[in-house]
Parts: sequence; C-alpha cells; structure tokens
Amino acid sequence: MPKNSKDNLYKNEQLEVKNKLLEILKITQEKNYFTLYELDNDIETQNLILALEGDCEKYFACGEWTFFRYKKDKKGCDRPYLILIRNILSAMDVQYINKPMSHVIDNIKTSTTKYFIIL
Repeated sequence: MPKNSKDNLYKNEQLEVKNKLLEILKITQEKNYFTLYELDNDIETQNLILALEGDCEKYFACGEWTFFRYKKDKKGCDRPYLILIRNILSAMDVQYINKPMSHVIDNIKTSTTKYFIIL
C-alpha cells in the first residue's frame, strides 16, 4: 500500500478530525489561539483530544508521528495531548506559531506558551 494511500482515501475524514480538534480547542477566526496553561488545567479537553487517537490511526498514515512512536516504545511524555495536536495540525498542513508569554494569576506571575493557529 503506497504511503499516501490514506491521504487519498480519507481526505474528508481527515478534514473532520482536524475540524473536531479545532472545535475542541475552541479555535475560530476570531479566536485563533490556545494557551498551554489553559490546556494543562483542563482535563476534559485533554481527554477529548486524546479520544481522537483512534480516528488518527484509522484515517492518517501516522506510523511516524511522535505521539504513536512514544506509545509504541512505551515512553511516557508530559503532554501527550499537545503532541497529538501538533501531529494532527502538521499532517493537515495547518501552520501554527508558538510564543512564550507570561501572565499574572492570583498575584503570581505564570509563564506559558500561546499557540496561534493560522487558518
């Protein structure tokens, strides 16, 4: 089976997975970003993202994705949901820019990363 066969067979399904991801992250034309701080503190959103794993295996040629290599090698990672986000966006040729930022929460300065999705 040629490497691009899933890309040819499942274009619509891949687009649906990408759109589900953007919906989970609440990405719109008006709000095209998410912060790692918000994502790290939202277990429900993390679980929704990780639930896309089965669709990714089914519709993408994902053998070389970092998310699946870590899983196969039984290597743990701190933020598997972030790795899966990056893998899906990259597979769909969606560009993003990440910028470090800091903000104050309860009088405590917190550093995080803001991810801008280029739609």
